[in-house]
Amino acid sequence: MRAPRPVRRPGGTRPAASAVAPAVAEGNRRRVQNAPPGSDELRALLLRRFGHDAFRPLQERAIRAALAGRDTVVLLPTGGGKSLCYQLPALARDGLTLVVSPLIALMKDQVDALRARGVAAGCLNSSMDPEETAAVRRAAAQGELKLLYVAPERVALPGFPGFLRRLAVGFVAVDEAHCISQWGHEFRPDYLTLGALREALPDVPFMALTATATPRVRADVAARLGMDDPEFLVASFNRPNITYAVRPKRRSLPVLISLLRERTGESAIVYCLSRRETETVAAALRAAVCRFHRVPQSALTFRYSDHYSMAYGAILFLTGTPQTPSFPLLSCPPHGPRRNAFP
Repeated sequence: MRAPRPVRRPGGTRPAASAVAPAVAEGNRRRVQNAPPGSDELRALLLRRFGHDAFRPLQERAIRAALAGRDTVVLLPTGGGKSLCYQLPALARDGLTLVVSPLIALMKDQVDALRARGVAAGCLNSSMDPEETAAVRRAAAQGELKLLYVAPERVALPGFPGFLRRLAVGFVAVDEAHCISQWGHEFRPDYLTLGALREALPDVPFMALTATATPRVRADVAARLGMDDPEFLVASFNRPNITYAVRPKRRSLPVLISLLRERTGESAIVYCLSRRETETVAAALRAAVCRFHRVPQSALTFRYSDHYSMAYGAILFLTGTPQTPSFPLLSCPPHGPRRNAFP
């Protein structure tokens, strides 16, 4: 396996040792602290912590690259297990793994799941009160966390890069990394602040993860993150368990309601192009459920979830009696997060 190489910026060289803060020099080194675990050890850790007895395609290669100190760009399809590519290395190495994610709900879900497995994890985001934030920062500073999730906006906050320099960060994972590329379809200016991460942690390996990126976007992501000779791992996007069908959009609401009635008791996700269309579809589904079961809307329970899609949608669950179908509705408004998007 190729030895890790020093970080080099496009058009520049690795910072001199005197330019690196002492805490960085002591705690943030691009090196393998111990001999990387073998395949049997990795599978044992996978089974013990995550309950799986085998890796999905490219997961083990990504994990080995991370443990070897390589910069890596990982493209796996949705459901391909991207999070394991940085969660398992975090448990197999010393130090803190920093995860950059734009999705607050995803942070919460992953942190909750990791804690349930006995993994020390925390997150910092705008939904937390000052006391919660202080507690997580304190735990990170005291070396009590294995994974710390942050939003890209937090990286740009004054003093945050300095805070990271005082931590023993050994690995950085950037989720939804296509957002950093201006050639990407979901470019987010906040991701451009991640250059501050590389400045704060010059000797730490980075992993960029996404489910969608053209070759041009992949190269742009690697350049903007200042990656040094990164390894590109690209999985097939063929999903044999998914069938795609395209139909003319005629009388779409009646057709949608008919399809959902055929799958009573199952779940469905409906993607909408705008907030207004989402509200229209939600109202139609609520009315259809009530007509179908001959019950007033007051007989149904409308439960909101704080899960968001990449476009910051909200999932609305309609639940009632055991005979009432459950219709999850996923909204994708394009202009930022909106909690409680439905009345």
